[in-house]
Amino acid sequence: MMRVAGLVVAGLLLAGSASAHDIFFGTLEKDGGKLILSRCDLGDTRYELRDDSEDDAPVADWLKRDIVKPTQASVFGSVEEEGDTYILTVMAIDDVKPGVNCHLSDALDQMTLQK
Repeated sequence: MMRVAGLVVAGLLLAGSASAHDIFFGTLEKDGGKLILSRCDLGDTRYELRDDSEDDAPVADWLKRDIVKPTQASVFGSVEEEGDTYILTVMAIDDVKPGVNCHLSDALDQMTLQK
C-alpha cells in the first residue's frame, strides 16, 4: 500500500508535465517479446508497455523475468495511441502480486464453475 501511495505522490508532483500520468491496475504478461498490461476494467483494455527512459527501465527488467500467470501489478505512466494499439510509457511497475488476478470476468467464470 505504501508503494501505491508513493506512486500517487509521484503522480501529483508530475501533474504539471506535458502528458498526463496515471496509475493503471492490471495483469502483466509477455507477448512476442513485448510486455503487456491487461487492465482490470470491464473492457479488459490491453496496453503495450514501454520504458520512459533507458536509465530506469522497469519494462526491460520485467521482460528478463519469468512471469507467473496471472501476475497483478500497478503501473505508473502515460498513455498514447499508435494506430489501434495503446502504448503505456512506464515510469514504474510496483505492487506486483504473482498468482493474483483482478479481472472481474475471470472471477465470474470461477463462480459459475463452482455452482
